[in-house]
Amino acid sequence: MREGRAGIVRGPVPPLLILLLALLLEPSRPGATGGFASPLEQRLQDLAADAPRDAVALEALQTFYAGRAHRPLWLDHDGPNRRAHALAIELRSAERHGLRPEDYLEPLREVAAADLAAVEVALSRTLIRYATDIAVGRVDPRVVDAEIEVAPAPFDPLGLLEKIAGGTPVATAVGALATAHPGYERLREALVRLRTGPAGVPWPRLPPGGTLEVGLEGPEIRTLRRMLELTGDLEREPPPDAPPADAPEVFDPALAEAVARFQHRHGLAPDGRVGARTRAALAITPAQRIDQITLNLERLRWLNGDLGERHIFVNLADFNLRMVERGVPIFQTRVVVGAPYHRTPVFTGQMTYIEINPYWHVPPSIARDEILPAVAQDPTYLIEHDMEVLDDWSHEARLLDPSTVDWRAIPPDQLRFKFRQRPGP
Repeated sequence: MREGRAGIVRGPVPPLLILLLALLLEPSRPGATGGFASPLEQRLQDLAADAPRDAVALEALQTFYAGRAHRPLWLDHDGPNRRAHALAIELRSAERHGLRPEDYLEPLREVAAADLAAVEVALSRTLIRYATDIAVGRVDPRVVDAEIEVAPAPFDPLGLLEKIAGGTPVATAVGALATAHPGYERLREALVRLRTGPAGVPWPRLPPGGTLEVGLEGPEIRTLRRMLELTGDLEREPPPDAPPADAPEVFDPALAEAVARFQHRHGLAPDGRVGARTRAALAITPAQRIDQITLNLERLRWLNGDLGERHIFVNLADFNLRMVERGVPIFQTRVVVGAPYHRTPVFTGQMTYIEINPYWHVPPSIARDEILPAVAQDPTYLIEHDMEVLDDWSHEARLLDPSTVDWRAIPPDQLRFKFRQRPGP
């Protein structure tokens, strides 16, 4: 509850209402001139004295407002202007990007309504924070994992403010900051479908059992139908010209096609049969899927930069490599990725050459923890796995005959040899 000369407001105060109250409480109206410039300049100086963490944003604000003689961007003689209304709408729709509207709206509710300079600065700072989260992500990826070697393109808050001041709509200016990766838009669409579809419905559970396939009958088939109806893979009502469906508890060909659609969307072999992996995918609730999508939207924001007209993108989650030229995939292949305890690194970089059918140079940790114990136990291991041994890791390393080495006598922490696997077909 807040009280002032305009009366009492109960409950949370929406940001636009804060602005309206500010205009009612303050006798002088902010305009192109008048008494607004000095308080706004002072407010920015106070922020600088506090040495806030968002120093880049503060510098942008000081430069922006100084360049316009400290005239407000969001307020005018008649109250909150069209930009303020557009910003409020944009912040309320933050869920479209997997963000929480309250993270941006709640700080605005704490602004003193009578302090017009504070309201003006708060709106600009909120815009910058929201736009930064969309452009480069909410957190630094290196804080999450030091082995993630990605660097989002620098975000220019001053340029954003100048675009909006120059007439670019808020939604357009902010939307242009989102990554152009096609997966980002698909994830956003999936997020909308989940939130407007099965997210608020109790999620069915398949009982434990074996593989479900065409011809089987039972109550679990009815449950499977319900799950695929909620995911949108099975139409609740068949088209008028479709042949009559079998009983709900019968696994018919139409249900197999729906299963295959679900499998294809989740990176599974689309065989239309519900085995262990498909059961596991079906068991993930819409709420869990929303969390996954939110997380992966953030991961794609970390990659927000110019990948170039030609680039190669490796999706570790679906074991696929895609070569893209001018936005169109021109080549795709399956790839092998590391297990959780030997992770494939996450990075971006400029490719300078490509090697066809390369050796696999076994990393020292795998050589120490896996290859050495295997060779010590089975002398034929290297031959069976088409591997060679070199006497060290230098460029001048020489090939060795594995049979001349007593592998059982080598302590793992003293392994100096290098293993490499010959190129395959």
